[in-house]
Amino acid sequence: MSALKISDRNLRFFSRKKTFAIFPLVFFAALLISRVHLPENLVFDEIHYVPAAKSLILFQDNLNWVHPPLGKLILGAGWWVFTKSLHLLSEPTVFRWMTLVFGLWVLWAVRGLLLALGYSQTATAAAVWLTGFNGLWFVQSKIAMLDIFYVAFGIWGLLEIHRQRLRGWLHLGLALACKWAALPFFAIGLFMGFNKRPGRLFLGLGLAFAAYFVCFIPLVFLEKNAVPLGSFFSYHTQMLEGFSHLIENTHPYASSWWQWPTLLRPLWYAFDDQSTAEHAVWAGGNPLLYWPALPLLVCVLYFGLFKKDQQARLLSLLYWVPLLFWAFSSRKLQLYYYYLPSSIWVGAVFVWAHEKAWGQYSALRRSRGWTLAGYVLLCGATFLYFLPVMDGRALLPGRHLLYMWLQSWI
Repeated sequence: MSALKISDRNLRFFSRKKTFAIFPLVFFAALLISRVHLPENLVFDEIHYVPAAKSLILFQDNLNWVHPPLGKLILGAGWWVFTKSLHLLSEPTVFRWMTLVFGLWVLWAVRGLLLALGYSQTATAAAVWLTGFNGLWFVQSKIAMLDIFYVAFGIWGLLEIHRQRLRGWLHLGLALACKWAALPFFAIGLFMGFNKRPGRLFLGLGLAFAAYFVCFIPLVFLEKNAVPLGSFFSYHTQMLEGFSHLIENTHPYASSWWQWPTLLRPLWYAFDDQSTAEHAVWAGGNPLLYWPALPLLVCVLYFGLFKKDQQARLLSLLYWVPLLFWAFSSRKLQLYYYYLPSSIWVGAVFVWAHEKAWGQYSALRRSRGWTLAGYVLLCGATFLYFLPVMDGRALLPGRHLLYMWLQSWI
């Protein structure tokens, strides 16, 4: 396996051993914490998950029964400890704190997996910064939805499986217990497990099922609509039937899978237009990262399939499997945030492609560190440019139009 290498002499900011590895986490943690209370009201699917989380953690009812319970239990546990018991955090901020923590955990998981793939400290740091600057990760890390939970468990699970540790399957079971959209992580885990230690695969699947099953035990003790353990499988049939009522393309911001990497149909989580100010949460992406990466995403697939490049192969799985899962899904109602698990790897793919290209030409090798650093800074500047329409702050009326580069973004 060939390791990605960048001259530390050319890019010291990114590569001063592990001390500097926490810089992205500190930066994004500070940014998220300063914005986590905005908007002050529930937005988008928070109106479903927040009441469901409170009801579930109090063992009252399972209001959002079409999804597995773990993500809502995590949201509810945070509320029960920090708001109901200790009175430290207000609503809805307390729920967003839970997603914030898992969002940062995602960044650390990305770092761990890229290092395990052979990325240098420098290349890994650059990819982590680009992941934070991609836009969609930031919005999903500050909104009380279930997606950041399953992505965090999923990536950590794959990292542990790559290290040939059985507990990786426990993580994948927990990912699926947050949301069934974690199924692509299972597919990737099966591929990795079969190629590394196939004899332990069935044991790993058993551990995953056990972790998934345990997350349903709290439903046994609900005051209303309890789910006995004997009804575990029939309850899943009911969940599947619930999804069958959501197959029509009726949402005003419905989109198709090919519109996500091309950034043609982002999603508005909130838009409060008042006479004196407007508050917006725009779940878009970073065009300076997404658009140049389009040919590179095809390139990494080619190298993974036909050039036996091990890094390209796993990056291809991480990016393309979740995306193609929705491309072939029978569910017609699809939304931009479904792109989250694939979008996590766009920065890593760009770093991989950058190293491949610069490594071919000796005349360019001495400048490649500076080139990558410059690109990361440009993506960071673009991210900060779009931040006012992503973090829910008050804007002057009509200000959001300055950020709408395409008509389809509105």
